[in-house]
Amino acid sequence: MLFRKRVVAIIQARMASTRLPGKVLMPMVGKPALQWCIERVKRSKKVHEVVVATTTNPKDIDIVNFCNDVLNVRVYCGSEDDVLGRVYSAAQLLKADYIVDITADCPLVDPADIDEIVSQVKSNNNYIYGSNINPRRWPDGFDIQVYPIDSLRAVNFLINNPVHRCHGGWNILNNINAIATYLNKKNEYEIALIPEGGRDYAFMEVTLDTQDDLMLINKVLSHFYKIGKQDTFTMFDVIEYLTKSNLSVNVKRKLAGEG
Repeated sequence: MLFRKRVVAIIQARMASTRLPGKVLMPMVGKPALQWCIERVKRSKKVHEVVVATTTNPKDIDIVNFCNDVLNVRVYCGSEDDVLGRVYSAAQLLKADYIVDITADCPLVDPADIDEIVSQVKSNNNYIYGSNINPRRWPDGFDIQVYPIDSLRAVNFLINNPVHRCHGGWNILNNINAIATYLNKKNEYEIALIPEGGRDYAFMEVTLDTQDDLMLINKVLSHFYKIGKQDTFTMFDVIEYLTKSNLSVNVKRKLAGEG
């Protein structure tokens, strides 16, 4: 009997957002953003379990209670500042072989894209990282990163700068050559999911960061609810709706490297 590699989706969530505090539990068409995110990730055919990685900050007890009492989803509470360590500890707790790294800022994440990236990363033992953000061609808000536990273990050992440890998979992407050397990987070791025909949708944004974002995502979800696709809409459906409706937000985003 072949050993099945365990794929765990780790969703990072906390209440202490600087721009929109408590955003992950804000209602969006009847459900909090975190619930939308979790339910969409659970529709993945490749993910075996979902865990929410939150913090020991007392403010995050609401996330813990919501996951335990309403969603029946496992929760790991770790350092508020050391996101890398928090994700690594959550992966160890759930005995993950592969990690799907997602933030609760992405309530519209597409399960089909999760499946595609997981399949590609698992297809070759040399792959240490896969995503749909490098290069960015999809709208901000559908971000998915996938990597084996060895990559996470390596970057957790290699990255000591506290500023950089406030990120998870971003550290693998930005230190990929050092990690490949550490793991003795050769040849090609990163895959990227990009649109066919070289199309670029990076100018679209549906990530949850500000009040304007909240209003936009509510419009998107309300649209799919009205047409009966609230459980089945895809990233391409969202792109089509945003294009036809000429909806957008104009927000200066915080760069990952800024901490």
